[in-house]
Amino acid sequence: MEVKLNFKASILVIVFLVVGLGVRIASFSASHDPLLEKAVRDVLWSTYSGVHLSAEINKIRKDQDYDSVDALTKKSSPQAISIEQISRSEPLMTSSSNQRVVVRVRYRFPDDTSTRIEYMEFKHGGLLDVWSYNYDVSVISYYLNFF
Repeated sequence: MEVKLNFKASILVIVFLVVGLGVRIASFSASHDPLLEKAVRDVLWSTYSGVHLSAEINKIRKDQDYDSVDALTKKSSPQAISIEQISRSEPLMTSSSNQRVVVRVRYRFPDDTSTRIEYMEFKHGGLLDVWSYNYDVSVISYYLNFF
């Protein structure tokens, strides 16, 4: 089966592709919402404190090196995580107050030189003005979150 497009049909296909791409790009936005940033930071902090800090705390207990507690205290704050960028992908036609967004976060943990990227879904509770974490999502969910 062979599909042949004449000039008008090919122009129409190109217009649909350009409009589709424009709609997709319009639903991306950089986030400057301090409440969303706090919610993202809390999720990242729970991951960091459970995985990284527990080993350091056990080492301090074992070595009884209590001089290291000051250095650990500086790292043991959610503000110690360096968030480079938070961008969100949201559906175009959302009319409800309970908005679901997919967030892309670029960040670094303290004492880590590599930048990490994670994708998470958050839900905004309209009446309480609170963002709540739903779950981790894939990069595909971030780019296809326009419905």
